[in-house]
Amino acid sequence: MACEKNLVRTMSNCRRTHKPVLLLTTLLLLPAALVSQVEVYTSIDTSRGFIGDLFHLQLRTEHPRDYVVRYPDTLKTLGDFSVRDISVKTKKKATTATYTLAVYDTGEYTIPSIPLTVQPPAEGEPPFHMKSSEIPIAILSIVPPDARELKDIKPLMRIPPRIRWLVILGVLGAAGIAAVLWRKMKARREDKSAGMTPEERRRSAHEIALRRLRDIRRAAYPARGAFKLHFSEVSETLRQYFEDRYFIPALEMTTTEVIRELPAYVSDDGLDQKIEALLSLSDLVKFAKYRPSVAEADRVLTHAFDIVENTKIPTDHDREEEPPSENLNNITVEDTHLSMRKEGEEL
Repeated sequence: MACEKNLVRTMSNCRRTHKPVLLLTTLLLLPAALVSQVEVYTSIDTSRGFIGDLFHLQLRTEHPRDYVVRYPDTLKTLGDFSVRDISVKTKKKATTATYTLAVYDTGEYTIPSIPLTVQPPAEGEPPFHMKSSEIPIAILSIVPPDARELKDIKPLMRIPPRIRWLVILGVLGAAGIAAVLWRKMKARREDKSAGMTPEERRRSAHEIALRRLRDIRRAAYPARGAFKLHFSEVSETLRQYFEDRYFIPALEMTTTEVIRELPAYVSDDGLDQKIEALLSLSDLVKFAKYRPSVAEADRVLTHAFDIVENTKIPTDHDREEEPPSENLNNITVEDTHLSMRKEGEEL
């Protein structure tokens, strides 16, 4: 009996001793159990690249639901690499961070490990820390191995004398052609007004302009698709007419300046609107690459004829063709009877 009592007393003492030990062991092993539920996987899109290439380092942390993973998001450099961008995406049981890296020298490199923090969801549980794996990477040169030595600068190429003279003659020929074209355009613009006095040029301005407009009509530029040439010659003819007719430098003035100057000479609002529309549309075709229609080209030429006809200086021929309206209005009844009596006497 004494032995049985001693055995029971011993077992009771053993239970009292092992309870604190088991509790302490559980507390110590709990963080290890939590860590075992979290895995960090490290990968990179390529282990070989060239200077200046972008590499994408990916850290994927798998964890239980509601765990929070925090990555360093303010890194500017990572070892020898510069950090160009950082992005983090979180799902229910995984958090992925992508680091975009670049390096600007050749050689063998190692991307160092990145520390991260995992926070369990339960209150009071301390976070635990982990880190990614290191990754080796090789940076190659874009220059082939057999071409890495610097070469001397090539000497200046000497132009043979024969080719040099050909170049000089070509430049002189182009300059001569340009001079001939300029003189031809200048002569066309002056037309046949050279050698005239200012007053003679003013009185014949409409004849020169109408002759030039008829030449433009016969050339039929719109039918050949030469809209820019058509509008240029019509507007230039009209501007030359304004210079000869009103002594204003219309060829050197902008469209806005011409429109602002003409009301002092042209008082017809309808003509003012036609002039403004013609010059403005011509500027669009010449300078803004506007593609007009054939109808617009014909209408501009018609407006130019109307403008010249309605602003020209009347000639003696024009006055002879005008009906003597004032004389007809002054004829009286007595003059009519006298004329009839004379006719009767002659009979």
